[in-house]
Amino acid sequence: MDDDQFNKLFDYMRTEFGKVHERLDGMATKQQLDHVTEMVDGIAKVVEDDQDERAALTAQVSRVEDDVQALQKHLGLAQ
Repeated sequence: MDDDQFNKLFDYMRTEFGKVHERLDGMATKQQLDHVTEMVDGIAKVVEDDQDERAALTAQVSRVEDDVQALQKHLGLAQ
């Protein structure tokens, strides 16, 4: 391989490695991905807690509605 071929190959490799480095610089780090994962886990926990609370409130409202209907019947106000 003569010097001209070597220089062309070297320039090509430098250009290609530069492209690879640019792509790697734009990627998220493991620490950033871990942070995002923790955030998503936190949001999922809040949603799960909210769903549990809604289920409990729905059951409570249902019991209150049943009690109101029973009182209406007892008082003769049922429709």
